[in-house]
Amino acid sequence: MTFLNGGFCKAPDQLGSKVLVICATVFCLSVSAFSKDWAHYRGPGYDGIVKDGSVNPDNFKEVWKAAVGIGFSSIIVVDGFAYTMGHENDLDQVIALDITNGAIVWKHTYAAKLDPNLYEGGPNATPTYDEGKVFTLSREGHIFCLDAKTGKVIWSDHAKNYSEAPTWGYSGAATVLGDMVLFNIGTHGLALNKTSGKVIWKSKKGKAGYAPAIPFKRKGKEVLAMFTGTGLAVVEAASGTAIWNFPWETSYDVNAAAPIIFDDKIFITSGYRRGGAVVAFNGDSPEKIWENDNMKAQFNSPVLHEGFIYGISGDANRRCKLVCLDPATGEVKWEENSKFGSVLLAGNQLIVLDERGKLSLVSAKPDGYELLAEKEVLSSRSWTVPTLVNGLLYLRDAQGTVLCLDVK
Repeated sequence: MTFLNGGFCKAPDQLGSKVLVICATVFCLSVSAFSKDWAHYRGPGYDGIVKDGSVNPDNFKEVWKAAVGIGFSSIIVVDGFAYTMGHENDLDQVIALDITNGAIVWKHTYAAKLDPNLYEGGPNATPTYDEGKVFTLSREGHIFCLDAKTGKVIWSDHAKNYSEAPTWGYSGAATVLGDMVLFNIGTHGLALNKTSGKVIWKSKKGKAGYAPAIPFKRKGKEVLAMFTGTGLAVVEAASGTAIWNFPWETSYDVNAAAPIIFDDKIFITSGYRRGGAVVAFNGDSPEKIWENDNMKAQFNSPVLHEGFIYGISGDANRRCKLVCLDPATGEVKWEENSKFGSVLLAGNQLIVLDERGKLSLVSAKPDGYELLAEKEVLSSRSWTVPTLVNGLLYLRDAQGTVLCLDVK
């Protein structure tokens, strides 16, 4: 890979015959309008997809850097603020940054353990924004509703009142639906009033999963896909009643990748050599369409594009592959050796950030792997999925470096 004048150049020819260096004027990709807000984990559709814009690989230039403390919380961006979480000096912190320069606008802190259990530790979950409020969940289970402009606490609670903590701490971002803020806490979720914090419904006090609640419609009603520590539950959003549960046992109860909803089906996947499955959800009980080990996403969720699923299959510290999967059959369309990391979709491009801090652009197409460009952007462990808002790409690493890149 060659990098010239602050921009990407074409990656090595995949046949290996020679290396091509393509100037920006040849390889520039068009950019349409971008999403203006990113209010919750994995964006407007809860799916890691920016539908209305591709990025320009020849114009990846740094806008600013900021330091937010150790952790793996992703970044949300609303109304000129970027929100994330980190850990410093035995304190967790929720931070609001000015998106023009990365300056800290406000910081909310509270006592918490770093808890570096086989990795750096710190907060896992991403903040969620709704109607002037920011909702957060710490690894230990601190729940906060904060004023988005000032960081002032509006109300707070704790997951210990409702659940057994997962081995690596709470990780699922809050999901706001109507007047409810929903958490993957308990056997199949917890719903609090988003204004007052009062309990609307709660499930039994079992071990929680790591993924966020994903809302969708089933037979005309709002329901939730809740990937718990023991399986996939489909839950009535209004009441918390579990409609059915599809058992899915994984090593260490790590069910962390967000379910993907398509047609009348749900795709789930887990790491530790577990694999994936597609389950039909419209019946009175779950119907397994297929199950295999072709996609083993440990915690960063794949994306669905034009009928195909793209994601990183494999576990941290083990061999990984970037995989294109046909969800109708579970068949692999193509795969390419990769490092552990995350995938975001922008237009017809996969934005892949690997754990060593390398950013790659790959064509999202089922007929073969095509690397468009790549660049080293971060220097410590990078497990956190990027955020793309209004032509700006936000990334962070484990040590708390937040990087804003202009990709217009």
